Amino acid sequence: MELDDLKEQWKRSTENIKPSNNNIMQLIQNKSTGPLEKLKQRFKKPMVLLPLVVSMLIINLSRRHDIFSDGLFWFYIGICLVVISYFFYSYRMVSKMQVMDEMVKANLEKQVQTLENSIKKRIVFIRVMAVLFIVLMEILMYYQQEPSFAKWYAQPLLLRLSCYIFLVVLFYFFTRSVKNKRYTKLITNLKELVSQMQ
Repeated sequence: MELDDLKEQWKRSTENIKPSNNNIMQLIQNKSTGPLEKLKQRFKKPMVLLPLVVSMLIINLSRRHDIFSDGLFWFYIGICLVVISYFFYSYRMVSKMQVMDEMVKANLEKQVQTLENSIKKRIVFIRVMAVLFIVLMEILMYYQQEPSFAKWYAQPLLLRLSCYIFLVVLFYFFTRSVKNKRYTKLITNLKELVSQMQ
């Protein structure tokens, strides 16, 4: 009976102990294990890799044909520039959150919410751009009769539409999986730490 009383007292005493704001900020801003550092790395990699991939594509494709007069190519470049800008903006936001010493809980909550919303907007943007890319490709095939797309355009419209729908659905689930794997867990962790602040 006494053991049960001791357990109950211990439980009540530990419930009243809350970590200090400084300790929570150290957990959030930790340079090796903190959620902000992990988010920063996840924004940094694509920000560096995407320009390299685009440069390699330009070098390889420009040898075969004149890509600079191709509307589809410039549409692709525009999408890449917007995505790179997004990663740069998010990287800077997370970096600022990481160096602030005394951050008010309300301000931190607002920045975490802004970060979460920007991730959602990016996913929607990428999905919409994928659909627009397909539509633009169909329009270019219809009007310009590109030799490289001739075999594909010769296929029945129903087959092409079925393939496009399948690819869009696949892309939707792929982007959702990437978002959950790379960002959702870290944002949730960040929210939980912020909610513990007084």
